[in-house]
Amino acid sequence: MNVRILILAATIVFGRSYFKEIRSLIDEGEPEQALQIINARLPETSGKKRQTLLELAVMASMKAGDWEGVLSYGNEFVREFPDSKKVGEIRFFMAKAYLAMGRKDDAAVEMLKAYSSRGPSWVKDSSYTYLFGIVNIETNLFNSLISRGYLDKRVTPTMKVAVIVPRSGPLAPLGDEFMRGFLMAVPVNIELQVFDTQSDTAYASLLADRLRDSIFSVVIGPITSIFARKMSPVFDSVALFDLVPAAADLRLGDIGMFVIPFNYTLKLEVEKLASYAMDSLGADRFFILYPPEARYVAAAFYFKQLIESRDGIVLDAVKIPDEGLPFRDEMELIRRIGKAENSVVFVPSGNRGIYSMMGQMKFYDVNPIVLGCDGWLNWHRKNELNIVIASPPPGEPDVDREAMINNFMEIHKARPSTIAMVGYDAGVIVTRLLNQGPISSLSAWQKADSIGIFRGVAGDYVLSKRKDFIKLYSFGHIELSKGGNQWQPNVQGE
Repeated sequence: MNVRILILAATIVFGRSYFKEIRSLIDEGEPEQALQIINARLPETSGKKRQTLLELAVMASMKAGDWEGVLSYGNEFVREFPDSKKVGEIRFFMAKAYLAMGRKDDAAVEMLKAYSSRGPSWVKDSSYTYLFGIVNIETNLFNSLISRGYLDKRVTPTMKVAVIVPRSGPLAPLGDEFMRGFLMAVPVNIELQVFDTQSDTAYASLLADRLRDSIFSVVIGPITSIFARKMSPVFDSVALFDLVPAAADLRLGDIGMFVIPFNYTLKLEVEKLASYAMDSLGADRFFILYPPEARYVAAAFYFKQLIESRDGIVLDAVKIPDEGLPFRDEMELIRRIGKAENSVVFVPSGNRGIYSMMGQMKFYDVNPIVLGCDGWLNWHRKNELNIVIASPPPGEPDVDREAMINNFMEIHKARPSTIAMVGYDAGVIVTRLLNQGPISSLSAWQKADSIGIFRGVAGDYVLSKRKDFIKLYSFGHIELSKGGNQWQPNVQGE
């Protein structure tokens, strides 16, 4: 009996001795030697000793700046000992390794896992600080992931993409056109699952509830604003990455057939001019003159919203046709503009009727400050009115438009419609998000934020943060292509 006790005691002392030696090597700045001892003993150990060796391996790799080693040993630790009290610390060190490698999206995933895992309070505090201070995660997304219990699901890496389009009902041709363009840009290694809205908003709401518990890295759609209003709040509530290709700013409502013709660049110009008017000019009263084109109607409405949200007053908003207003109406409007003190005129774009009215203002010595978007630039050079131009920064398109059109015509024997080109652009962005392998819904959200503005074949787009909800802005009327081959979906869905 005494011999067995002595043998057991000697084993414990021996075990403690090499752990102590490893820790000393790490503390003394010799992590490589520590790793040699660890790697020599790992194959022979199990249980608590193996757990301790893996923990020390993570620490030694951190000390050595071997970030791949941190991830390798860390993943092994988490996989073999998921219930350990050390899991939170290990995930935190893995997150720091991702940050050191410049992989902020993966770091955000690990920080969230560290925050929700077992571990000391410093792990939660440090993870929280890193998420908001370095990774720049939004409060709403963080709270949604944590409080709703969807953390593990939304940080599970996958190549699965859900595509929500009408495949039956009156809007089915719209879904077909979108998929024609979308599939041209998406490689075969991305797993698509297509869901049919049945052209019915009530059914779309049921579909959104069904999808809330599915694992996808990206959800594409729905592709019209009216359906987005029904489905997007559900995806938002569970922190699913939701790319809405044809629904621009949902506050504006649908203008045109299906796609809001109000692109992101124009949206930025309107916001810039509204801010300039109120903050720099000190204006508080406005007239809005706008052409009848749908994108400028939307821009005028958006400018009005921005001004009124800051307690500004829109004295009048007048649609000016190309042939101009009747003479009496035009003169009355010019008179009112001339009498209004501290007022500014906003014109998103000009036409012959507006240019003529501006000429009449100058003739009657009415010379207001006019806020104009980039479309005013050429006219401004030939006139002397006080026009402030909000011009977007120059940028080259990222997509070869001619090549896309030629490829589409070769495949489908018809020119691509606007909605097909929007689908192609959405496919390009999805491919960019997933080009380095499986990612989670959260890491897709982080990557999208880093992409920023994207100039595609159908217009200008942006991936921007609004709570957990990503929107792809587009513009243009839908003109379904005529003729060509009949397209049939080649992916499985519900």
